[in-house]
Amino acid sequence: RKHYQMSFAIDTWYDALKEHTFRTESFPLTYLEGCALGTYKDKRTEKDLEIIGQIADKIDVILKKHFPNGAFVKLNTRSPKDVPVYDFNNEELQQIIDDEFTSLDQNHSFTDETWAFVKATNKSMRVTNGQEAIRLLANSTRIYEDLSSMLNFPEKYFKASLIIREWIDEVSQHPEMEFRGFVHEGKLNAVTQYFSFVYSQALVDRKNEISRLIREFFESVSHNIPHPSYVIDFFVFQNDKVYIIELNPFHIGAGAGLFTWRENRQLFLEGPFEFRVLETVPDDPREEIPIRWIKYLDAKYHPELQKKKEEEESPASESYFSYCMIL
Repeated sequence: RKHYQMSFAIDTWYDALKEHTFRTESFPLTYLEGCALGTYKDKRTEKDLEIIGQIADKIDVILKKHFPNGAFVKLNTRSPKDVPVYDFNNEELQQIIDDEFTSLDQNHSFTDETWAFVKATNKSMRVTNGQEAIRLLANSTRIYEDLSSMLNFPEKYFKASLIIREWIDEVSQHPEMEFRGFVHEGKLNAVTQYFSFVYSQALVDRKNEISRLIREFFESVSHNIPHPSYVIDFFVFQNDKVYIIELNPFHIGAGAGLFTWRENRQLFLEGPFEFRVLETVPDDPREEIPIRWIKYLDAKYHPELQKKKEEEESPASESYFSYCMIL
């Protein structure tokens, strides 16, 4: 499975598709660098911290040379997007969230608040220097898990890279325009809204148009994609241009959005093509926001709700904020 997942890493398809994706730079991690980043944060030694500092320096050089507007940083496997969702005490993130919320109309809905939260956590992924990048990478459970898995094998099999990608503000400002597709034997059989837990009237209104844009784009580039079956993420810009975000293995481990692997496997394999967006507002539009963030938001923006909840509160588990489950 590890080999199969690695075969979809960005360095396996970027050159063939670089005209249709975000500008990207990368560099390989040495085994020692992987060990340092892959050591749980509370157990890192002074030597680990020194090596991590050297990684930050390498990132700095690339950012200054290629990405003056900042960048998105990830491993060649997954990104550290779990960090902002659970970085409850990060004052910089709190400020980004507050900025999004104060920009909402006075009569905004809970759906608007959920989109604001998604935008804020997305925007917090922008890095402008090596230290910001390391803060994300070194505190991510996803990065820790991926490196730990790689480090279970002998050094000669270690193959990890840091990927640094162009930051485009529109992508973080319009998360509703991200989509996930399911391709089997070269055929795009299904596409879903990526942030499948948030309603967007604009998506409902433009559903057929967006479906056409994605399918036409896919037909124009699919011959360059070096895999027969895969999960593919798209972004549709306001000017109707479509970009590929990334490829993932055609596997149950890839989140299915408004589909499920159990119920829609045959559709993924054979079609006919189906495009899904969330058609109605969920009963609780904020359900996927972690409880501690809900408490933070209610204390600042809905004190009457916070007081009521405190009176009624019973033990509850944290929501996992489902988009973190998507590879």
